[in-house]
Amino acid sequence: MKKFVIALFILALPPAITFLVMSQPEKAPFPPSTIFSAKQIEPLIGVYEIEGHDRVLATYSARGGIALFGLNGTRFSRVDYLSSSITPTDAVDVYRWVPFRRDALDQPLILKREAGVVIGFTWPEGSATRIDSGFSQREIQWMNGAVQLTGTLFLPDEIRHGGAVILHGSGWSDRDNLWYLHFVMALVESGVAVLFPDKRGSGKSQGDWRHSSMTEFAEDGLTAREQLARYAGIKRNRIGLIGISQGGTVAIKASGMADDIPWIIDVSGSNVKVIDGLIHETYANLRQMGIPGIFDFVMHPYALAIAKRKRSDWWRLNGDYDPLADWQRSNIPTLVIYGREDEHDNVPVAASIERFNALGRENVRVDVYENVGHGLFDETSREIVPEVVASVADWAMEYGDARQ
Repeated sequence: MKKFVIALFILALPPAITFLVMSQPEKAPFPPSTIFSAKQIEPLIGVYEIEGHDRVLATYSARGGIALFGLNGTRFSRVDYLSSSITPTDAVDVYRWVPFRRDALDQPLILKREAGVVIGFTWPEGSATRIDSGFSQREIQWMNGAVQLTGTLFLPDEIRHGGAVILHGSGWSDRDNLWYLHFVMALVESGVAVLFPDKRGSGKSQGDWRHSSMTEFAEDGLTAREQLARYAGIKRNRIGLIGISQGGTVAIKASGMADDIPWIIDVSGSNVKVIDGLIHETYANLRQMGIPGIFDFVMHPYALAIAKRKRSDWWRLNGDYDPLADWQRSNIPTLVIYGREDEHDNVPVAASIERFNALGRENVRVDVYENVGHGLFDETSREIVPEVVASVADWAMEYGDARQ
């Protein structure tokens, strides 16, 4: 009996230690260490041609400087993160480029001017030439109550199809997200104005999402709509919401708080009670870890408890929210996009589709793409399904025009 107890203790010790370590509340990433002035940042902002890339976007970074992204088709790959940061130096027109590659050293990036106008830059990778992007960028701040939020405005030279606000998924999330940026670029190049914010508590946005409710996230999105309408000079009822992952839940929550949202796009968002989504995801995580289902009766409650403990306040505020009631009240044209394999990753796809179908609404379209998961990108080609990006832009254009 004594040996049995000792063996049981030895077997139980690693899970217990793991639980204590993994269940500690998450610490927020460090905020930007230096906030640079617009005068320091703006000269480099734009779109460039660089050998080996279709286009390169220099944009405002959530880290406080400038981010440089290669936008090659619909590719979603770390290869396209050309910088972890670009920041000004004391020397005129000289910037400090920190490559994303960990084995590379910091290098100088030097602007090239002609008649005082920036026409490109040189860096260790070669030279870059500025091209006419057809849109401008501007970083703005605004308030939702006592919380200051920050985002980047992408304004087409000609705004033809209204506007869109991007709503983030779970966890820390900000503008340095290439997945989101592909949708942003498709929209702005189609004549749709976009406001792409840092989520509260992420990047340059203040607040703390870990202690915030779905209502507060929805308010963040609605105040962003107000700002986009003001800066873009368009009516608010031409500005829709694009929710990515959990942002889809935020979008439908916001729809019950405003009566003039013209359209919604829900990309990889769950349509079940929030806690039920976590339960599903926890089972999927166990399968991905190679743990046989026979051990679910022990491992699933254990894994679920860890997930809930790490974000205890968030789950207290949001775990019981069920978006179905808001979907039932809504009559907003909605495009829902899923990857079929997300069923085995983050989202209960089958249950979510069943709920959408039960709405019986002709203006809710659910598109399901085979052989892709949550990110909607192919593991072999590392490309987001091109039809996904195109359908997002098409939906925004069609229903942005409907409210002119």
